[in-house]
Amino acid sequence: MVVGSLHTQRVIAAVAATLIALASGTNYAYSAWAPQFAERMVLSSKQINMIGMAGNIGLYCSGFFTGYLTDTRGPGPALLLGAVSLFWGYYPLYLAYKHGQGFLSFSSLCFFSWVTGLGGSAANSAAIKADSSAASNFPEKSGTATAFPLAAFGLSAFFFSSMAAFFYHGQVQPFLLMLAVGTSLMVVVFGVFLRILPPEQPYTAIPERDDEHRHQFTYERPEETGRQRTNSASSSLLPSSSTQPHLYNTANAAQSNSSGTAKPELEETRDAEVSSLLSKPESLPDSPNNDGHGIRSHQSEDDEDSSHYSDIRGLALFRKREFWQQFILMALLSGIGLMTINNIGNDVNAPSRFERLVDLTLNRPKRYGDIMTTVQIPISFSTVNFLGRLLSGVGSDFLVHKLYMSRFWCIFLSSVVFTLTQIAGSSISNPNHLYLLSSFTGLAYGFLFGVFPSVVAHTFGIAGLSQNWGVISLAPVLSGNIFNLLYGTIFDHHSIIGPQGQRDCTEGLQCYQAAYWLTFFSGLGGMVVSLYCIWQERQIHGPRGRKGEGHDRLA
Repeated sequence: MVVGSLHTQRVIAAVAATLIALASGTNYAYSAWAPQFAERMVLSSKQINMIGMAGNIGLYCSGFFTGYLTDTRGPGPALLLGAVSLFWGYYPLYLAYKHGQGFLSFSSLCFFSWVTGLGGSAANSAAIKADSSAASNFPEKSGTATAFPLAAFGLSAFFFSSMAAFFYHGQVQPFLLMLAVGTSLMVVVFGVFLRILPPEQPYTAIPERDDEHRHQFTYERPEETGRQRTNSASSSLLPSSSTQPHLYNTANAAQSNSSGTAKPELEETRDAEVSSLLSKPESLPDSPNNDGHGIRSHQSEDDEDSSHYSDIRGLALFRKREFWQQFILMALLSGIGLMTINNIGNDVNAPSRFERLVDLTLNRPKRYGDIMTTVQIPISFSTVNFLGRLLSGVGSDFLVHKLYMSRFWCIFLSSVVFTLTQIAGSSISNPNHLYLLSSFTGLAYGFLFGVFPSVVAHTFGIAGLSQNWGVISLAPVLSGNIFNLLYGTIFDHHSIIGPQGQRDCTEGLQCYQAAYWLTFFSGLGGMVVSLYCIWQERQIHGPRGRKGEGHDRLA
């Protein structure tokens, strides 16, 4: 059957999107090779942090561009850009490590790191866009449907770090070569199966009526419903025509069709609707509320997953208070995660050197036994990051549709975990216990990024999700760069310079402790902003006690 065939294609496209996302998140594996790379290239902690920041800038700053490219041209060009950029970025870094200091300048290293981030952003944007067609079949579980590629993106560091540990025993040179060849090949091969498929026709049951009255009602296409609503509003027809989203009286059908409905316009909106996360009829134009934010009126709450705004994108996004709240929230929390991701290798090496120095000085056996390597730590982060992204997608759907609560509660939980991990980061001196810092940071980071795209979609509309998410993704660049520079400056302040120019810090926890106390306050700020967003949403929509009171309007 056609439906079965379409369903099979959706499953294949969803699996391909998940595997492409798995190849796109290799920036999270940066700390697995950064310390050895810095030692080989004789770089300071601040310099190696700047190289990592360049990768983050490429990943997050290009989000708007790659999102726009995917929205307008489909996933094909973005996949090609992603495959080429991943190879072009990692292969020169592999050559630089192979030939040692002086092969590439510091600015060149930053540039190629930026290219790797661009490649990951482009490939992941195509994967998310294509997977949105699967989410349109499950409007009540849109968070779950999009959670799999988001989770795979977070699992990337675990996948490639495990491969490196198993095949290359933690050697950096073959690891970088594997990142160059493996990621680009995965994007090319699985990109063949990545397609944007049209949403299935939504179904609305006919209400129970007597047989003689059933002939008075008929189905209409969602596009026509939305077009008639718009035309009805603009032509000042009876308001009752907009209160029945899927059924209308056949006696009035002729009047609606004779009111000048432009059929060619239906085809113009079809492409935009195909790529949306949800296949819903258009609703009435926004009606301003008391504070002038253009929130939709409660008459449109029949659409289960309606957004706060019908379609906000581009410059209009910057005029919305909700955008700045979400931007600040993302900046406060994501910067914490990026600082730990980029520097967990230094977190392991500094206490390890300190303990080895004490063991040699006191002539005692190893106090902590075999210390975890910088490859093992990112594996713990990536694994829990994957689980966090997956759980937040499923959990946010449960919150909205079962408990009638806001998805912002998932972000609040993320901010609480982030805040607690900063206390752990400033107090753990045993390097073998740093997996706790890495794991819980991964959990909080996964919860944050697993639910945030759904929040953006529900707030500003589905049609411009790729672009709007790209703009929100600029926030980690701002805060991540600030926190990474602070960490690098603090670490270098406690380091000593050797005769060959290499830097080494032997003070253990003191090398970076102050950085985690600073990010602790950022976590507290994230808790405050997320609670404010929950309160504001409650003020707009009122308390949600049962289904049928507009709970689906919640983000």
